[in-house]
Amino acid sequence: MTRPMRVVLASLLLVVAPRMGPAQQPAGSILPLDSLLARVATNHPVARQARLLVDQADGVVRGALGAMFDPTLSASWERKGFGGTEYFNYYEAALKVPTPLGIDVKLGLEKTRGQYIAPDRRTPGQGLVSLGLSMPLGQGIITDRRRTDLAAARAKRVAAAGARSELLNALLAEATAAWADWDRAERVLSVAREGQALVAFRATGIRRRVEAGELAAIDTIEVRLEVVRREATLALAEADAVAARERLGTYLWDDRGVPVALDSALRPAETPTVALPSAEWLARELTRALEEHPKVQKARGDADAAARDAAQRQLAGVGQPGLTALHSTLSSYYDLRRQTHTRFKDVLTVP
Repeated sequence: MTRPMRVVLASLLLVVAPRMGPAQQPAGSILPLDSLLARVATNHPVARQARLLVDQADGVVRGALGAMFDPTLSASWERKGFGGTEYFNYYEAALKVPTPLGIDVKLGLEKTRGQYIAPDRRTPGQGLVSLGLSMPLGQGIITDRRRTDLAAARAKRVAAAGARSELLNALLAEATAAWADWDRAERVLSVAREGQALVAFRATGIRRRVEAGELAAIDTIEVRLEVVRREATLALAEADAVAARERLGTYLWDDRGVPVALDSALRPAETPTVALPSAEWLARELTRALEEHPKVQKARGDADAAARDAAQRQLAGVGQPGLTALHSTLSSYYDLRRQTHTRFKDVLTVP
C-alpha cells in the first residue's frame, strides 16, 4: 500500500471512529431505575422498619377496638347459716358487654333461698334472668376512656403511616441519587474508554507516519503524553465507577434480608428525557402536598392523638359526680311461667 493510500485510510478511520458507539446491551444486563426502587421499597431494612411502624400502630388499634367489646364476667355469693338454719343464700352472676356507643349490655342471673330473705331480693326457686342496658347520663355520656383510647390509637396510626411514608421517601430519594451517580460514573467511564481508544489509534497512526518519514520523530512525544493523560483519566473513571457501583449496592437486599452485591455486568438503563412541568402542574402538586405530604399527615395525626389524650386527662381530673342509669328491660323465670318484670335503677357515683 502506498503512502498516500495509508494517509487516506487513517483519515477515514479517524472520522468514522468517533461515530462508533458502545455495543447494544441485552435487556437482562440493564438495571432500570423503577426496578431498583421496587427492590429497595420491598427488601431494604429501612423499608421493612417503616412497615413495622404501621403494623405496630395497627396492633394498638386492634387492642383499643377489642377493648370496646371486652366482656366482663362477675359473680358474688353471700350465705348465712346458724344453728342448722339457713338464713339466706344469695347468688348473683352477670355478663357485661360494652359497645362502641357507650352503652353496656348486661345479662344477669339472680338466685336466692333461705328463711330470712330481703323482699327486694326474693326470686323464684329456679332463679331470675335479667337482660338490660347500662349507660352514663352525666360524665362519660359523650366519650369515655375506651372511646378516647380508640380515637387516639387511630390518630396515631395516621401519624405512623405518615412516618412510614417519610422514611420510605427519604430512602428512595437516597437510592435514586445513588443510581444517578452510578449512571453518571458509567457514562464518564464510557467516554474515557472511547477517548483512550481514539488516542491510542492516533498514536499508532502517527508512529507509522514517522516510520514512513512523513513526520518528525519528535511528534511522537506529544501524542505519547496524550496517551498517558488519557490512561490516567481512564483509571480515575474506572475507580469512580467502582465506588459508585459499591454505593448503589448498599441498597440491594434480597427477600431474606441478606445484602446482594451489584453485578458488574449490569449497566444503568437509558433514562427518557422529561419535559419541564407547567405552572398549573406545580400549583396542583403544591396543593396536594399541603394536604397529603407524609410530614403533614404525621403532624396531623400526632396533634389529634395529643388532643385526645389531653381531653381524657381533663375529664379524669374534673372530679364531678357521674350519674349512671341501669335499666333492666327483661326478667323471666326458668320455670317458663312467662312472667316479665321491669326494673329501673339509678346509681349516683362520686369519683
